[in-house]
Amino acid sequence: MKYIIYIVLINLSNSYCLFALNLQDTIIIPQVTITEKKHENFQIDLKLVDSVFISNNLNSSLSEILLKSTSLYSRTYGPGLIASYGIRGSNSAETLVRWNGFTVNNIMLASSDISLFSLSSNSKINIDKNSFLPGGIGGSISIEDDLSNDKNKISSSISYSSLNNLNFNNSFDFLLGNLKNSVSVILENNQNEFYFNRGESKIKITNSKGTKLIFKHNALYHKNNSTFKIFTLLNKINRQIPPSRYESSSDASQLDEGLKSGIHYSLIRNNLVLKLKAGYFIDRLKYQYPLKNIYSDSYIYTFQSGINFYWNIFGKWLLKFDFNNENSRVNTDIYGKKQENRIYFSGLVSSTITDKLLIKSGVRSVYYNSEFIPLSPYLQLNYKLNTGFKIGLNAGKNFRLPGLNDKYWPDLGVSDLKYESSSFIDINSGVNIRDRLRLSTSVYYKKTKDMIIWIPNQGIWRPENIDKVFSRGIDLDLSYNFKYNKLNSEFIFSYSYNKNTRGKQSNLNIIYSPNNIFVSNQRFMYNSWYLSLTQRYTDKVFVTYDNSESILPYFIMDVRLSRDIKIKKNKFNYIIEIYNVFNKDYETIKNYPMPGRYFSTGLKYIVNY
Repeated sequence: MKYIIYIVLINLSNSYCLFALNLQDTIIIPQVTITEKKHENFQIDLKLVDSVFISNNLNSSLSEILLKSTSLYSRTYGPGLIASYGIRGSNSAETLVRWNGFTVNNIMLASSDISLFSLSSNSKINIDKNSFLPGGIGGSISIEDDLSNDKNKISSSISYSSLNNLNFNNSFDFLLGNLKNSVSVILENNQNEFYFNRGESKIKITNSKGTKLIFKHNALYHKNNSTFKIFTLLNKINRQIPPSRYESSSDASQLDEGLKSGIHYSLIRNNLVLKLKAGYFIDRLKYQYPLKNIYSDSYIYTFQSGINFYWNIFGKWLLKFDFNNENSRVNTDIYGKKQENRIYFSGLVSSTITDKLLIKSGVRSVYYNSEFIPLSPYLQLNYKLNTGFKIGLNAGKNFRLPGLNDKYWPDLGVSDLKYESSSFIDINSGVNIRDRLRLSTSVYYKKTKDMIIWIPNQGIWRPENIDKVFSRGIDLDLSYNFKYNKLNSEFIFSYSYNKNTRGKQSNLNIIYSPNNIFVSNQRFMYNSWYLSLTQRYTDKVFVTYDNSESILPYFIMDVRLSRDIKIKKNKFNYIIEIYNVFNKDYETIKNYPMPGRYFSTGLKYIVNY
């Protein structure tokens, strides 16, 4: 841990060196920024989890917030434990996760564990179901730490649940001259003690424990046309994998610890923008399961760097060129030392031909294993019929590279495993009536070649390339809000229908890919009271290649009640929440039961000064 603490101290000292410059800050809005924002106004299918909802659920984990506000599919062992997400029926490896502009999918696993990240009062979440980012065949989840707020603020929350889980989240936003800072500390202690049914008997889980410590420091410095941003995330999470429904105990445990540190630099000159980024990540993944004689200890070192160039022409055309390099080095006792370098290239041109029509077109590729993957082009057309109605078309190709475990896991990995490639088309529309009623819909079709899936065969899992997988579906997002005297209310509904089959005529579904998911959320605010009701339905998922076994569908409901009390600049928020109100017995991973009904209470404190 010494080298981790050393790097954190260096990052903090760099921030305060920027403060020591003590130069006059001047805000200039250049033409290229105006054009980029204008193009973003055409966007239809990008979902933003609003900051108000995040703020009201600050004592909830990132995984819980995604469950309450999106129709994504989650696989998790329980509160505070490992969690991953799939978009439009894709698996977690096909979902690209980004943190402040850096890709954080683990190169060994190819996927990202959402529970390694946390939210603070200035966090933002973007979900793009039609990701044009290289590697995001299913889509992308972007976690951003916003430092645009100039207020000095302290935000603290503490919560305790009937599962004997304790959560503490504290953030501190402050200005030092022209340097904006945000520091967060998150502590969790999870016991996850609950009963579940096994036949007619009840078994008590007592060893599904977890501890989490996350430290974040972000800093922003702006001077004239230049902006510096520095990000640091330090985490240490130690968790026990719970016993399955048919085990009396489990001593499996997993340790995740690491440091993610990065810097962004932006320079804007009239119609030109130059963005540079660099990040160095250290991750350790230690897994042990003495009962099954499984043990592994792995260190992953990743250096990411990127150059992004924007050029605005005549106020309408925007050219963008990206060059990103990811160099990863792995040292594991499973298959020794491995190193891999990936160089991504992409180019984009977009233009508002008229005030109603936006055209985007681009290509991307990657240099990988001493060769270039064929260019993957894409096209986006968006048309605004009027201020309240938009329609769009997205089409193109994308790819995903295999992880190191896919290729090198002893006796199971396939060294010559092919990369995935896909082609897709999406037709979408959006309606906005006086900012009160918002409706967005999309219909998509996607064909994936050489999809990489770990398939169980007589209890042994190994990766395979599936020749062709056909995906099609519908997404719908609806929100409606109204005010009556002091009552503010909002109704949000998200629905996804996804069908993913091997072969065009096959009825066999891809494993862990539900056909139907819907989430409904009703929020009421009256004076200082806040009430939220969340319902979620997840269709059955097949867990075997031949669809002979499945997890039953489930419907769960959560209720949250809170009240604000303001005393001068201080704001107190009392929270009571009931999870799984109807005490449903359900699973998201085969044979690993989730908690029944449980309760949580918390207190949040905010002061602006």
